Amino acid sequence: MSVSARTGNGTSLEYSAPATRLPPGIASVLSVLSSSAVVLDREDRVLQASEAARSFGMVQGERLMVSELLALARQVRRDGEIREGEFEVSAGGKIGGRMTSFAVRVAPLGGDVGCEGLVLVLAEDQTESPGSKRSAGILSRTSATS
Repeated sequence: MSVSARTGNGTSLEYSAPATRLPPGIASVLSVLSSSAVVLDREDRVLQASEAARSFGMVQGERLMVSELLALARQVRRDGEIREGEFEVSAGGKIGGRMTSFAVRVAPLGGDVGCEGLVLVLAEDQTESPGSKRSAGILSRTSATS
């Protein structure tokens, strides 16, 4: 983020907030996971998202598009508790598309310097899994784990 201002004497000042970066090694770890993975910064911007998360329509640009996941991420950031749940999205985020069921786990990415406020969202496709719960786009189960 960049902010520009002029002082009373006409001098221009510019301030650039430091960009939030992923801790070393996180991007490498996320690249080998089979789950859809998203890392959010303290302002809910997507820092890293797997191609699967984008193709399922969970992420567009720097935004997490599933409101239930965003709500979980905010709860996790607030209290540090890992949460799990289930949800569905339509294929590619399109209305009327084939529904895909996911098991999700949302966790804070540590309290180390540079990690504050980062949240990891992992979503595993459960569509073909026996016994998966369908929730018509609404988070059907949420739990905090210790």
